[in-house]
Amino acid sequence: MLKRILFSLLFLLILAVVTLFFYRPATSQSERSRPAFSRGTIVFEKADGKNVSFKVEEALTQQQHSYGLMFKPSMAADEGMLFVFPEEQKAFFWMKNTKIPLDILFIKANGKIVRIAQGKPFDLTKIESGEPVSYVVELNAGRASVVGLKVGDRLKISNLTGNR
Repeated sequence: MLKRILFSLLFLLILAVVTLFFYRPATSQSERSRPAFSRGTIVFEKADGKNVSFKVEEALTQQQHSYGLMFKPSMAADEGMLFVFPEEQKAFFWMKNTKIPLDILFIKANGKIVRIAQGKPFDLTKIESGEPVSYVVELNAGRASVVGLKVGDRLKISNLTGNR
C-alpha cells in the first residue's frame, strides 16, 4: 500500500514538473508577432520656445504602422510612438486592440502639428489627419495638454531617426 502511494506521488510530481516546463501562457497570434521597433527621442519646440521630449518607438515600415501600440498594456508618461510616412499623405488611425487611451498628433513634413485628436481604447472609429501629414505621434491621453503642446508647435525634424 505504501509503495502504491509513493508511486502515485512520484507520478503526480513528474506530471507537475512536465506541465510547468511546457506550459506557455495563451497569447494571440498578433501579440506574439509584434514587430521590432527602433527606439529614439523626439523633441517638440513649443510656441513659447521651450522644448519637450519623449522617448519613442519608431514605426517606419507598413508592418510597424499596422501594429502600432496594439496590445501594449501601458506606457510611461514620457513615452510614445512615432509613425513616419514615406511621403505626405492623409493619415487614418483607429484604436483596434489598443488598450491605452491616446493623444494622436498629426504633423506636416515641416514639423508643424496640424491636429491633436484623442483615441479611446478599442474604439473602431476612424481618426483622420484632415490633411496630408508626414508624421504621427501617439502619446498617453492628456499628455499633450499637460506638457502644453498645441496645434502650431513643431516637431524638430533633424532629431528623427526616420528623417527623410
